[in-house]
Amino acid sequence: MVNHLILGTTDVDATEAFYCLVFAYSRHSKFLDTGTGLEGIVLSLTGAPHLLIVPFAEVRLPNPQHMAFEVDRERFVELFHRAINLGLRTRAELSLTYTTEGIGRLVTGDLA
Repeated sequence: MVNHLILGTTDVDATEAFYCLVFAYSRHSKFLDTGTGLEGIVLSLTGAPHLLIVPFAEVRLPNPQHMAFEVDRERFVELFHRAINLGLRTRAELSLTYTTEGIGRLVTGDLA
């Protein structure tokens, strides 16, 4: 079971707003990060890991580079549109150089 995830960011407030607006997390507490000496925040959501939002220097980002949440299709579409309405950009394919935005497709099963 995952207890918490540490998310590095240059803007703690904007990151908190994203996870609260898109995923309905809420602020749980603040803490002093021993690695940076800066104040971070803990976000919580019932049934989900806590998110520890830590201010990082830009050279340490992205951190993490990728994080995935598993949701049903209906909730995914709802979250996707919420993110678009917030002005966030998406990438429809895995390659970091892929520029077409939108919803990609998931291929499961034996890929060999």
